[in-house]
Amino acid sequence: MKVYLRLTEENKQEITAKFGEMCDDVKNVLSSMRSELEDLQNEKQFMKLTTVVQSGFSAFNELFSGQVASEFENWQESPGCFSGITDKADPGNELALENARSLENDMRDIFDEFCANNPLQEEFMQPTSGESDIDSTIFTEQLPEILGNAKENLTETQDNFMSMLNEKVEEDTTFSPLQVLCELICKATVAAMDALVTASAKAAESMEEADSENQQNVEESRQQAGSSITEDDIAMQLSMDNIF
Repeated sequence: MKVYLRLTEENKQEITAKFGEMCDDVKNVLSSMRSELEDLQNEKQFMKLTTVVQSGFSAFNELFSGQVASEFENWQESPGCFSGITDKADPGNELALENARSLENDMRDIFDEFCANNPLQEEFMQPTSGESDIDSTIFTEQLPEILGNAKENLTETQDNFMSMLNEKVEEDTTFSPLQVLCELICKATVAAMDALVTASAKAAESMEEADSENQQNVEESRQQAGSSITEDDIAMQLSMDNIF
């Protein structure tokens, strides 16, 4: 598809508005997920939940600060960005190139703010009171449901946004470079969410395996202690019998 750019002030404002909308959509999904997790922690007061959730947050943030954050720079250095297409279509037109770069700088400001305000970058909350009774459904039902719903919401929100943007590109190819950038960021964000879900599940599994092993060790210790007491009792009884 041949791309023609018409970077009028109206188009530039719409491009930055739509880019900001995409960033806000992602931020809202992440904020909502964090809020649900905090509600669960307030209810359960379970330290191991903090450990598991933080494992997921760390995995997400590693990809978010790396892969997601690098997508903008990679796009801006590619021939498919606004300035790249402008330079190829009209080489030597410094005014047009400056106009395209100005738009990219405005978008960069939006993206930098988006990255700086990642809702998952702060440590997950600690229990505020003594731990309640362990609820076996936390790691098998409640946590997976919250994370699964968040991933589904993120994917659905981004799919809807990209569908809208694809229709816009069919009307005006000026929005094509934005389409490319948003698709890159969407894919990278979903990959980061996948990493969060996987890391949380692995951490929960490790917790449960450790608990099971500890419980087994306790039972073995009790059995050994019970066996020793029984043998001592028998020896004592034999000694008493010998005396009498």
